[in-house]
Amino acid sequence: MLPLLALLCVPSLIGIVGIGIVFQSLKKPRQSKAVIELEEPTMKYEAMRATQKSLLEGNKKRKRSQTIAEREARATRLLLRSIKAELDRNESDDLKLLLEQHTAKHAKQQNECENIELSIQRTNEDIRQLNKRLHVAETKLSDAKVACAKRRKVEQARLRNIGMDDENHYNIAICGASGTGKSTFINCLRCLHPMDPGAAPVSAGAECTSQTTRYMLDKHTALWDLPGGFTEAHPAETYCADHCLDLFDCIVMCYTGRWCEINTAIVQYARQHKTTLLIVHTKTKQLVADEMSNRQLDDENEAYLSLQMTVVQDVEDKCRMNGVGNPTSPPVFLIESRNLMPGGNMRQFQEMHVVESLYRCTAARHPDGLSADELWNAAKEKYFPVPADTVRPA
Repeated sequence: MLPLLALLCVPSLIGIVGIGIVFQSLKKPRQSKAVIELEEPTMKYEAMRATQKSLLEGNKKRKRSQTIAEREARATRLLLRSIKAELDRNESDDLKLLLEQHTAKHAKQQNECENIELSIQRTNEDIRQLNKRLHVAETKLSDAKVACAKRRKVEQARLRNIGMDDENHYNIAICGASGTGKSTFINCLRCLHPMDPGAAPVSAGAECTSQTTRYMLDKHTALWDLPGGFTEAHPAETYCADHCLDLFDCIVMCYTGRWCEINTAIVQYARQHKTTLLIVHTKTKQLVADEMSNRQLDDENEAYLSLQMTVVQDVEDKCRMNGVGNPTSPPVFLIESRNLMPGGNMRQFQEMHVVESLYRCTAARHPDGLSADELWNAAKEKYFPVPADTVRPA
């Protein structure tokens, strides 16, 4: 009983954490990579300017305190002279006690003035050192802005070359090894059959996508069907750079259980360029059937949960072996692409979670200013002809 409970709970936690990571990382609109690289020197410079301002304001307050302290010390010193003069004329115990008290008070005031002066001097030295660093930082920032402008021009040329609009569209790359169901996944997300007008061409057992092609999911979300990698025409070594994966807002890597060089290349490239990555196993139904047959199980749910743990663990192990493991292992979703079609069982595996992730992430750049919840609620009407009651644990 306990192992079964573990199977039921652990995948749910994995999926919930995975989707949380996706929503967290996708909640902001994409910025130009050139602009992103400019952020660090800009933040450093602004932090130093804020420190400089704080030091200068602190010294102003200290100087005001110093002026007040010096004024009080002068008043005490004049009073001491008067007491001493009076003592010369008429000695008394009361005057001696008063002299002793004001002498101690004057010494304390003098000490306070000296401490304030030392503090001002130290702060002035800090400001001088900071000004030197600020000059260096300002020069670096100026150089970075020039480099950013040049890189942005190059980036815009690359965007024009592949026909990508990075200002008005949220661009999602659908990529992976040849034969992993990328085009089918796109068609099913768009609720199109292969023979419908505008559908991505598909072919059983053969790679039919020869060049990067854009398909609109809605008026502001573009799905890009990339050619399959790890082939003679699209080798893993140059696949990511050749297809400009660094320009996309999000990368969806289709995967069917066979990890190869192209998967490692995509995961490493996404991490290098800080691009959100989702790994989607697109052919889960057959995998579950094989699991039931191999383990002689009658319960599909038990086979799925066991398989989910195995697939997620396998992906994490592969990522870790290639230097991109936890805590940066990308979230993994197990789906059957055809379940996304009208009439399909969106609750069979994790289809609902993948669609929710993709729709919610586009909210940051929606032209009508719709929230993530509003976008996802609208999408439910498309994928769920009747209200969803229960879904598989994520």
